[in-house]
Amino acid sequence: LAEREVRGIRRAFRVSDKLHARILRRIVEIEEELEEKEKFRAMRAKMTSIGSQRATQLRTQVQEAEAEWMAERAAHMRERSEYEAARSEAERRLGDLRDRAAAL
Repeated sequence: LAEREVRGIRRAFRVSDKLHARILRRIVEIEEELEEKEKFRAMRAKMTSIGSQRATQLRTQVQEAEAEWMAERAAHMRERSEYEAARSEAERRLGDLRDRAAAL
């Protein structure tokens, strides 16, 4: 009876050791999975940061282009206004000359 009990205890320890080894292997697997996920999360955060920086850069470039366009448009409008004023002045003077010529 004692020998049977000893064998049972040994068997129980073997089963316990196998179970313990399986549990430890699973713990290692889980730790490795977590490390991979953490690396992926860090990489994704870095890529998001780079994407955000690029988006900010593009927005800045668009704003600069809009400001340049507005400045060019304002300059064009000034030139057009000056041209229209000069044209009106020339037409007025031409009309005056016609009137003077007709009066002769």
